[in-house]
Amino acid sequence: MNKFLIALLVLATLAVSFAQEIGVSILKTDTPKGECKGKTATIGDNVSLKYVGKFEDGTIFDSSELHGGAPFNFTIGERKVIPGLEIGTINICEGEKRSIKIPYQLAYGENGIENAIPPRTDIYFDLEVVSIEAAPAQPFYYQLIPSVGTIIAFSMLGGFIVLVKFIIKRYPDESNSKKPTPGKPKKTKAAKQN
Repeated sequence: MNKFLIALLVLATLAVSFAQEIGVSILKTDTPKGECKGKTATIGDNVSLKYVGKFEDGTIFDSSELHGGAPFNFTIGERKVIPGLEIGTINICEGEKRSIKIPYQLAYGENGIENAIPPRTDIYFDLEVVSIEAAPAQPFYYQLIPSVGTIIAFSMLGGFIVLVKFIIKRYPDESNSKKPTPGKPKKTKAAKQN
C-alpha cells in the first residue's frame, strides 16, 4: 500500500507540473457572462471582427483600420490565425467589445516576427465583433469521432494504470502479505493423502 501511495504522489506531482495552464485572459468586456443577447461564437463558426493589436506599452502593431477598415474574417478552429485569437473569440457575442491578453506561447512564440513582434512578447487585442456566421451542422458520424484531446487523455489514463500495476508488482507491500504462523508446519495435499 505504501508503494502505491508513493507512486500516486509522484504521478500527481508530474501532473501538476505539466498542468501549468497557459491561457488567454479576458481583460474587459461590455457583455457580462451569461447576458449575451445574440449569437455566440463556437468552434467552426465564421467570425467577422474589427481589431486593434497592441503591445503592453500601448504601441499598435496591427489593426483592421491599417488594412482599409474592413472587418477581419476567420473561422474558429481552422488555425489560420494565432491560437490565442481563436481562443479569445470562443463564446464571444455578436456585437460584443472585448479586450484580451494573449501570452507569447499562444501568439508569435519564442522568436516573434522580425521587425514586427519582439521575441517572447505578450500581445493585447481590442476586439469588436461585427457578425458571427454559424458553422454548418456536422453529420452524426462526425460527432462520434473523438477529439485528439480525448484520445490523449485516455492514453494517459491507460499509461497511469499500467505504471501503477507495474509499481505494485515490482514493489509488493510486505506488511499485507500472508506469512505462515510460527509453530505447526502447513499441511500440503501430499501430506494429507498419506
